[in-house]
Amino acid sequence: LAPKALENEILPLSRQGLKVVEQVPDLLGEIKEGKREYTPSTPEVGALLRASYAVKNSLLVQFDDDTLDETPVLAALLAPPSSSTASSTTSSTTSST
Repeated sequence: LAPKALENEILPLSRQGLKVVEQVPDLLGEIKEGKREYTPSTPEVGALLRASYAVKNSLLVQFDDDTLDETPVLAALLAPPSSSTASSTTSSTTSST
């Protein structure tokens, strides 16, 4: 394999896979203890997004008749820190028809 493919594709993919595998023992322990569902709180979801969502630019689509919409909350979570403008989030509202 070419060194670029190894560096740019195989190693990042391997690191992502390792992160998943590292979660398995904890998950199995929770299942053993009887936990069957995972319902994260809004702050937990926010912390997970900030820690692991590495997409520089995001497009959020908001429907005007969506009663469960959390687009503004998600946009705030994905917004770059005020000291950085290296990423952006675009939000669009549209009709579902």
